[in-house]
Amino acid sequence: MKDLNITISKNIAALRRASKMTQAELAERLDYSDKAVSKWERGEGVPDVHTLVAIAELFETTLDYIVSDHTSDNTPAPTSMKRKTHIVITLLSVLCVWFIALVSFVSLQMHGVISGAWLAFVAAVPTSLTVMLVFNSIWGRMSKSFPIMSLLVWSLLALIFFLLPYSNAWMVFLLGIPLQIGVILWYVLILPVRKRKQENNVINN
Repeated sequence: MKDLNITISKNIAALRRASKMTQAELAERLDYSDKAVSKWERGEGVPDVHTLVAIAELFETTLDYIVSDHTSDNTPAPTSMKRKTHIVITLLSVLCVWFIALVSFVSLQMHGVISGAWLAFVAAVPTSLTVMLVFNSIWGRMSKSFPIMSLLVWSLLALIFFLLPYSNAWMVFLLGIPLQIGVILWYVLILPVRKRKQENNVINN
């Protein structure tokens, strides 16, 4: 059993490094703590079967690969293309948002709306951030969402500021203070809870 633990630990570490992923990032994707991943890679414990299957799916390999010794045959660890695919999909989606903003700007200019046409680009900023936030949550990288959520809050307030016709419209930015505090509390207090819940699921030798 100890040899199997060492084999699994080496393979998990090799797969993670081949995908250029940190222990914290892998822990986030699996909904575990980075301490649990570190424990696996040291061979002091192994994930349960469901987690091993999830690791195999994440790195686009098989369960057999993870539990087999590859020292003799020098089998290269498969590299996951998922991260690159996710980045490309996100960038294309953001590009679509800005293309729509450009079409809106040109259309408004052609219809004689000169003064407020530029707001199409201002609106594209929070829209792009929302798209990024959605994809980030779908692909399980919520800890990376903190800067996106912060920028989203302030860009939405900026859009409201430009839309309001009042001289004291700048006061809308005061709303950003409690909203930003809420984002910080979400990141510091709420997000780590699900990682701590899973830490006790590690199987010890």
